[in-house]
Amino acid sequence: MEDVKKSGGSMKALVAVIIVLVALLIGVVVCDKVYLPPKFYGEMTEELKDSGFYRDIAGGGTVCFVGDSITVGTQTRDLGWYEPLVPYIKGKVVRFAHSGWTTTDLLEHEDEIPAADIYVVAIGINDVTRPQDGAATAEEYVENLKALSEGLDGKIYYVAPWIVVDGTENEVKRRDEYAAGLSSWAGEAAIDPYPSISRVLEEEGAQKYMRDRLHPNLRRGLGLYCYAVLTFSSDRD
Repeated sequence: MEDVKKSGGSMKALVAVIIVLVALLIGVVVCDKVYLPPKFYGEMTEELKDSGFYRDIAGGGTVCFVGDSITVGTQTRDLGWYEPLVPYIKGKVVRFAHSGWTTTDLLEHEDEIPAADIYVVAIGINDVTRPQDGAATAEEYVENLKALSEGLDGKIYYVAPWIVVDGTENEVKRRDEYAAGLSSWAGEAAIDPYPSISRVLEEEGAQKYMRDRLHPNLRRGLGLYCYAVLTFSSDRD
């Protein structure tokens, strides 16, 4: 009888241990996906800081990030793609963005954009995926951004449309055309993070960094997007 009691006690202890381990595992998964702050991809090196873009945003003036859901952080607890850069920005950081906006929407609300010394405009992915609601061609995309620039009193950087994971042939074609048009018009003010993001997703898997086909995830995706912007800027400069 005593052996039976001991056996029963051991079983209960084992079950308790399993429950605790499962709870800890669930906690780790939840924290990783929800509570842990975004992490910069790799290391913030001096090489990544060696660009006019970095020096401008870190220089002490007001920086305004302009864009759509990826900037407003609709899928990342209201944290925009630029969040891992904030600790390096000495001046004030403001944001003007709205989920679903195209360049056409942004242009219609241009008067609402707050004053700033530096603007980082990351818009276009919705034009790429929904051209009927925004710029249907690269020419229209550039014309919208040209019109926007005329109303902003500050230095402007333009981030080309982000990656569309598993995009259709037309989406991929439009994204590349819009990026090329932006580069041709804006020159050194144009930043295309696509090459770096695409390389990392191909090597390590999109699931690790993306919440869905358009939005980066909180823990790793935002850091990758920041890294890609800095990489393009430093490599060019």
